[in-house]
Amino acid sequence: MLAFKEEEVALRRLDSYLAQIARELERPPSNADGAADSAPRARVLIKIDTEGSECEVLRGARCVIEKYRPVIVFECFPGERRKPVMDYFAGVHYDVFSLPWRLVAPTQPLASEVFLTNRATNFLAMHRG
Repeated sequence: MLAFKEEEVALRRLDSYLAQIARELERPPSNADGAADSAPRARVLIKIDTEGSECEVLRGARCVIEKYRPVIVFECFPGERRKPVMDYFAGVHYDVFSLPWRLVAPTQPLASEVFLTNRATNFLAMHRG
């Protein structure tokens, strides 16, 4: 889990993010909820690329998701595993968007039936609040 200070969100600070990623990789793995208590109060980004275990990761990060409302970038292949992912996001009041997502001209969230049949594999989920 990576947490970023508000003032470091600009892309020009990418080097500091990469340094933090390197530090995180040196630590033993833990679930996201276990790391939530030690995370600073900041913006949080979760990246999920688990080849089919998206729901398990999301359930393991429930406290982080509820407390920090992170932006979630995730990969999800077409098929039967998508419905539980969409159901999870609906339950925590998140919208799902196709990537690439553009801040300048934001796209509309994907309707459930569009997400379920979309051929894309990379998505962005953001809290509705």
